[in-house]
Amino acid sequence: MLPSLTYKLLPSSDIPLASSIEAAGYPADEAASPASLSYRQEKAPQFFQGAYSDAGELVGYVCSTLCSEFTHDALDVHDPAGPILAIHSVCVAEQYRRRGVATAMLRHFVRRVVSSQPTVSRISLMAKMHLIPFYRSCGFECRGLSPIVHGQDPWFDLSMSLAPPRRPAFSVVSAFASKLGEGNPAAVVLLPPGKRHADYPDAWLQAQAAEFNLSETVFVAGTDAPAAFELAYFSPTTEVGLCGHATLASAAVLFGDGLVDRSAAISFQTRAGHRLEARWDGGAIEMQLPLNPPSELDGGGGEGAELLGLVRSVFGIAPEGVVRLAATQGNQHGVVELTRESFEAVARVGSLDLSPLLAASAPELGVILCCEGGERGVHFSSRFFVPKLGIPEDPVTGSAHAVLAPFFGAKLGKTKLKGFQASDRGGEVGVEVAGDVCKITGSFFATSTGTIVT
Repeated sequence: MLPSLTYKLLPSSDIPLASSIEAAGYPADEAASPASLSYRQEKAPQFFQGAYSDAGELVGYVCSTLCSEFTHDALDVHDPAGPILAIHSVCVAEQYRRRGVATAMLRHFVRRVVSSQPTVSRISLMAKMHLIPFYRSCGFECRGLSPIVHGQDPWFDLSMSLAPPRRPAFSVVSAFASKLGEGNPAAVVLLPPGKRHADYPDAWLQAQAAEFNLSETVFVAGTDAPAAFELAYFSPTTEVGLCGHATLASAAVLFGDGLVDRSAAISFQTRAGHRLEARWDGGAIEMQLPLNPPSELDGGGGEGAELLGLVRSVFGIAPEGVVRLAATQGNQHGVVELTRESFEAVARVGSLDLSPLLAASAPELGVILCCEGGERGVHFSSRFFVPKLGIPEDPVTGSAHAVLAPFFGAKLGKTKLKGFQASDRGGEVGVEVAGDVCKITGSFFATSTGTIVT
């Protein structure tokens, strides 16, 4: 069974561990010396990837250098201007072999090169005959017997051409989740190096989001600045200005793929003009979203009365089950705090008719139902309905917690709270009110990766 793996660029301090894995994995006349591994890590650290267990143990690694031609002499020296990436070792510790680690590690390495190294036109390596099927399964083509002699046995040249236009890579990541079936899945699409959102028609971006059919698809474009990216969010039916769980998922992919060092902060700029930040937090992601405190409404008339009527018609909640009403800026979202009993009663309703929310002029987009307390000893619980964006119920919503953090923080006299979004999938969200931003922390779980081909 494939163990849980974390990928990062291998530091120089782990060269002795890599050297011991190398020595155990290759015959003495083929294994790279500690000096060779140190040279590759020093000269081409961006191409020396380690795979680590949850306990921080080095499980295996892929190391490579650049060259202008794939020859014996060229492989001894790293050429920073070379267009060919020569893989020297794909090595797994003995206790982790025959568990799919080498396949996962190599595919991740190739994906990272494709998404972050636009000058690399080809990845090449040598392998013995019995390993040719393995490398073919990872996308390499056998070019025949290698003229390079290394050790006693014959070797074969294999390569993967990256010369055709690079296709966008994607990952599906469940934000605010620690295992399969939890949290809110988002598709994170990494646009190829050098590509921006303007290089793709909006109709294409929307069509891809509709095809994923998740509550959010986010398209991530690199910039000229390090650790800085631009984000564009799309629901299955329309572009969205801000999405917390897709931002968290984007950071998880960028940190997880080694595109950003985990000691750095990622800066995000959204197409709607929001400036966001995300950091690695010991296996979770902490991100900063704009604080969005709601204003309380009077249920006796105006917008409050309309919201109260919607709550009754859609969710079947009588006025005595409502603790207070509020609305976010511009009345984008209605916020309805319920008694704990009324909140839990909504979960027992077999199906909900959300058509009144679609027809209502206010709130403009959706309704957040919430209550104090809830499962798992949290400070508050919530559910979020946004049918106007093609999302009947959002499983777990980061941006909604930037509303709920000040809403319940003021009531409970706390700046740090924990919320639980009680959808069918469910997920815990840590929040902290810090000035005009809301720090939101959540775990994540990656479920699939691939490439967009059309």
